[in-house]
Amino acid sequence: MKSTIFLAATLILLGCSAAPLVAQEESVEQRLAETTAKIDANRQAGKISVKQSTNLHSEAKILSNKIEETKSKNQGLLSEGDKVKFGNKVKALDVKVASTANPKRTSDEKSLATIRKAIMKQKGFSTEAQNVKLSFEDGVLVLDGSVKNEKEKEDLINVAKNAGASQVNSKLSVVQ
Repeated sequence: MKSTIFLAATLILLGCSAAPLVAQEESVEQRLAETTAKIDANRQAGKISVKQSTNLHSEAKILSNKIEETKSKNQGLLSEGDKVKFGNKVKALDVKVASTANPKRTSDEKSLATIRKAIMKQKGFSTEAQNVKLSFEDGVLVLDGSVKNEKEKEDLINVAKNAGASQVNSKLSVVQ
């Protein structure tokens, strides 16, 4: 009687634990499919070249084949370690796709650092003014955030221009 109860409990536990395993495997494969779709979308948008797209698709295909090979060796399932390993590889590929499609502009980063230093060096700015968001959009510096008054807004724009920004788009709002 006890062995029957134990066997039934074991089968119930195995049945309950198998569903999440399959869901996690589908999750890894789903994320890989989403990453592959991102490659195609970035290629369509002209953000990556045909060669870059081909190389990224090759990496995705190799990863997909490794997942399938591992599953075939383990009765169609991935172990916890394999899920983590392949999940990390999919994430790394996703990051690679994003960085290929949106390469960082180090000159923009240097300019932003110079402008931020100039703002912080300036005496009399409120904390809000010192913490405005700085970004570049198509070569134009964007100032976004809130400042205390119109004078502070104008002063921020002037400091940014004096620090090297040739064009400034102000999205600053005056909050009193």
